[in-house]
Amino acid sequence: MSVPLLTTKLFIPKARPDRVARPRLLARLGDLLQPDCKIALLCAPAGFGKTSLLADWASQVMTGSHLPGGTSDEPSNRAASPGTVTWLSLDASD
Repeated sequence: MSVPLLTTKLFIPKARPDRVARPRLLARLGDLLQPDCKIALLCAPAGFGKTSLLADWASQVMTGSHLPGGTSDEPSNRAASPGTVTWLSLDASD
């Protein structure tokens, strides 16, 4: 018997206003996700800020602030245009 995927696993978390800025890691994501790279894996132990980092990055991508001339003070991300983020959270049981 298969178990349906919870729709909450598809929700992109909101970037928190009190987040720790990680401009170097955001720039690294931008460098990795070029048009010829279709997927990237971010792996780190629990509590290291993976979700926060990706939520911040996704927020920039979806608003277009990652593009040159964007409103963010974070590094630019040249890999995507507004609205090109898909989110999937997986657990060991998935």
